[in-house]
Amino acid sequence: MMDNATEKYFDICFIGAGLSCSYTLLHYIQLLEKSSPKTKVSICIIDKANEFWTGIPYGKRSGEHSLIITSINEFLPEQEREIFIHWLNENFESISKDYIQTNNHAALTWLKNNEQLISTKQWNKLYIPRQIFGRFLTERMTALMASAKQKGILEYELMVGEATDVQHRPNNSFAVFIKESSGINTTIASKKVILSIGSPPKKGLMIDAQPGNSFMYVQDVYDPYMHYNINKVFTFLSSLAAASKNILILGSNASSLEVIYNLQHTNLSEKFINKLFILSPNGMFPHRINEDEININYDPVHLNALRKSKENTCVQILEAVKKDVQKAQAEKIEIAGIYHAMSHAIIGLLNELNDYEQKQFVYTYGVEIGKLQRRAGSEYLDVANDLLAANKLSLIQGRFIKQLNNNSRFQFEYVDIPANTKKIFPEAVDVIINCIGSEELNTSLSPLIQNLINKKICSVNGSNKGFEVDENFQSSKNFFVMGPLLSGTINSKLRIWHAESCPRIYFLGQQLAEHLMSS
Repeated sequence: MMDNATEKYFDICFIGAGLSCSYTLLHYIQLLEKSSPKTKVSICIIDKANEFWTGIPYGKRSGEHSLIITSINEFLPEQEREIFIHWLNENFESISKDYIQTNNHAALTWLKNNEQLISTKQWNKLYIPRQIFGRFLTERMTALMASAKQKGILEYELMVGEATDVQHRPNNSFAVFIKESSGINTTIASKKVILSIGSPPKKGLMIDAQPGNSFMYVQDVYDPYMHYNINKVFTFLSSLAAASKNILILGSNASSLEVIYNLQHTNLSEKFINKLFILSPNGMFPHRINEDEININYDPVHLNALRKSKENTCVQILEAVKKDVQKAQAEKIEIAGIYHAMSHAIIGLLNELNDYEQKQFVYTYGVEIGKLQRRAGSEYLDVANDLLAANKLSLIQGRFIKQLNNNSRFQFEYVDIPANTKKIFPEAVDVIINCIGSEELNTSLSPLIQNLINKKICSVNGSNKGFEVDENFQSSKNFFVMGPLLSGTINSKLRIWHAESCPRIYFLGQQLAEHLMSS
């Protein structure tokens, strides 16, 4: 740890350099340029994985050819979308050449599947590889930072390392303790700190994954990289003598679809994978998005019926959503196509709830309702549906309980949700991949999160997935939170039950930037 006299001092320190950091900084620098400050603002950006501006979703960790879950039209707000599409028009020819040269199965398949949209420049309908957007964002932020530095309004330092602790200093400033990638411990001081680390670590499971096990367990498929873990899975499967080789994926969310897509887009899946088992509480994948069948005139009758009453509860809204989803399915209407009509009705009802019910909605029910409306593009779902049709994939509605002790392949006990009973899964599996959501903050294993809570710099809100903040995103004076850790926020200005979409982070980052300029 460095002596206080040698500590570097900054005006602002970002802990985490992904999307939340990028869009806060982007708006902040744009405001700086308009204000023409007389002195430079000094900024430190800390990232433990050396993926500045992209974070996990849009950098190397998500996989070279993983796709964004929605089309560009919905993925970005209009102003940013126009800038991105202009960049695509300027750069896609070289991107396409790079893809062809790699001779990668996933890259070539994506180019072929989207040949018509690409050739006619219908970018809005594309579900692009995440890394293409990451490349755009990196170029944009790098140029913006360099320009601000050249104009004399900003100086900055990028630090590769893990922030492990934060301490209060006099005058409402902070010391940030960092374990650098080189292994050296260092400390910086900052007047303001912005926590922008993305989601907490994935929820751990009771799985005894020790060297010499006859099975393989992947706790986090993005650690260190998606492609590393996919390659490791096939290396392990190729070493097994068993003819029937099964993979268990825990969770049926976007990450699960991403894993299936990457597993299948290799030349090894047919040879080494017998069957994929997907275990999740709802036992279903996100609903398919069909860009040509958005039913904007859909009437969510059960939700709208609640508008007649002024004393609704979160439970009633959740039940109405379930009924409207069932009604749409019975009428063979795509749930993704009615998403906006449903969301509009839900927000209208949320505005009429009393204070207690609004808190319950933001803490718990908003997320539960969101699960019923999860959506994904056809390219991911087509791969999964082809496997279902070939009986190479099974969806099981259940919840993992524990691993069973045996000396052979992996077996486990689970709750069969439809039957409401505990069962032993009848099939043995060779690889387990955890795609379950993030851990709760009160039991987080992250040293940084533990220290922030213990030192009362941050307090966990009612959702147990985010930190309590005021109207200016402060958890403590001059300590700010941005991104997914805002989940469960409710105050006079903010109601946030989910803060992971790009448009949401874009606009929240804009609000935080405005406060940073005025404070």
